[in-house]
Amino acid sequence: MFTGHMVDLPSRTRVRFPPAMEAAASREIAAAIDRQLEQVDASEVIAISSLARGGDILFQEHAATRHIESNIVLPFEPRVFVKESVI
Repeated sequence: MFTGHMVDLPSRTRVRFPPAMEAAASREIAAAIDRQLEQVDASEVIAISSLARGGDILFQEHAATRHIESNIVLPFEPRVFVKESVI
């Protein structure tokens, strides 16, 4: 299960997850998944998260490349979710 921050939009005044940190976050997420996969087979794992821009998408992308089953949970209606959390 993963939850994380969304990549900051240019309008965000308080920096939390600047776009410049996306590559580093991606590497750390991949490494965390790989550490877990040292203990269990990917076929025994389900990657559960939302799909907000940022950590959630990175997590699901890495899970997909490792052939991990995915379960996406959106916190609200898809149309609203895309507007608020993806774009």
